[in-house]
Amino acid sequence: MSAVTATGTVIWHQLLRTRRTWWSVIVSGIVQPTMFLLAIGAGIGSQIDDVELARLGADSYFAWIGPGILAVSAMQVASTEALWPTMGMLRWQGTYRAVLRSPIGVGTLGVAHALWLSVRAVVTATCFLVVLALAGVATSPWALALPLLGGLIGLAHGAPIAAYTASLENESSFSILSRVVIFPLFIFSGAFFPVDEMPSAFAIGARCTPTWHGVQAARHLTTGNLSAHTAGHVGLLAVLALVGTLLVHRSFRRNVDP
Repeated sequence: MSAVTATGTVIWHQLLRTRRTWWSVIVSGIVQPTMFLLAIGAGIGSQIDDVELARLGADSYFAWIGPGILAVSAMQVASTEALWPTMGMLRWQGTYRAVLRSPIGVGTLGVAHALWLSVRAVVTATCFLVVLALAGVATSPWALALPLLGGLIGLAHGAPIAAYTASLENESSFSILSRVVIFPLFIFSGAFFPVDEMPSAFAIGARCTPTWHGVQAARHLTTGNLSAHTAGHVGLLAVLALVGTLLVHRSFRRNVDP
């Protein structure tokens, strides 16, 4: 079995395994961002004056925050899926032990799992795109690329975390990782307020995270204002996604018994 065929088989297996929950995932994926955007974008956004909006370069806070929330949500979904659910399939449920009884290799399984995390992020980004389109925010044809960007964001974040998870025997460090890494990336990535408003050291740190680059790329695609910076953001995410995928391949081969 070729690596491509094996990878596709694992992803198809995941789709079949979770098929009973997909409708709830899609419905919640549309309802949740709608409520969130209304509460934050329309609620808090009503307190932001025209001067501040002009500085943000947006017609409304809703339009500015929407693409950012799409990006950080894709990050959060893939990162969280790389923790407890991944540990479950590796250690608790025996799902991947059963898969490894087939001709699928351990390293290939790791790559396929990383791509599955990306698929989950694509679904999240697609749901957000529907909401943004209905709200009249996603007006550029380039916005159709947002699900692919969400998948890239998911892979760049989820893959290295999945590699870390594969090296563990239990989930004792997951809560700390969620609080110290994932939640700060969600809040301080520039999705809700410009990183320029943070102290300079924190602002520099925020710009070094893949999440910030994902937020910036999402805003560019939503408005259609593409530039060399857009290519830079996407390019960096692609490099990090590749590195993360290689880390997953290596970690599964070292730590997962065939």
